[in-house]
Order: sequence, then C-alpha cells, then structure tokens
Amino acid sequence: MTTHLPVGFLPLIDAAPLIVAREMGFDRAEDVTLDLRRAHSWSALRDMVSFGQVMAAQMLAPMPVATALGLSGAGGPLAAVAVLSTNGEVIGVSRRIEERLRANGHGFDFHDADVFFFVKLCKACCLFLL
Repeated sequence: MTTHLPVGFLPLIDAAPLIVAREMGFDRAEDVTLDLRRAHSWSALRDMVSFGQVMAAQMLAPMPVATALGLSGAGGPLAAVAVLSTNGEVIGVSRRIEERLRANGHGFDFHDADVFFFVKLCKACCLFLL
C-alpha cells in the first residue's frame, strides 16, 4: 500500500532532493507518494505545516526555532528533522509529528540528515494516517 505524504516546498535549488525523489520515482520505490505543494514564501511554508495543510515542508533552519519561541507567525512549535543542504534548509514538522518520530527512534542528529531516511521513517511511523 502506497503512503501519501504532502510536503510544502519553494521552487529553489535546495528543494531538489524532494523534486528529484518524486520525478525519478524514488518515493514510489519506498511505497511513498510525495505530494509536493508549492508555496510562494517561507512564512507560507511555516504556516502550511503549523496548520496541517502539509505533513512537512522545506524551510530555513531557524524557522522551527523561531516559531517555537513565539517569534514568528501564528503557528505552533515545529521541529527540524532532516537537513536538505549545507545552506541551512531543513524539513520541518509539527511538534505532534516530532513526538511520534522520537518515539520511533529518530535521534534528530546529523546521522538522520537524509531526506530518503526521513521518508522511510515517516512511513514506518505511520504518520500518514493522522
């Protein structure tokens, strides 16, 4: 059974791992369908995750921290679960999904900084049934 994963992104080079995974079928090879949803600003991506429009999103690394500290937008706390590039972009998820990932062994360290690992872990955690 294929799992559906809505993911927000900005059309920048750092979104390439997500776009390539979908276009080359790497997601389907893992029985996951990436539903990439384009946004027009970083704050839109943050809000898409915060309000449940997507399960995850490409975002600037400081955004989950700033949101958790109440420094940006009306959304809830987010977590960075995978690094997309050395320029500081990450995959951000809601606090609820972060808790499920931690419960299923995600260490939130650089050993887990891999988009494909993130997709496999999400599938294993059944995050798509929320």
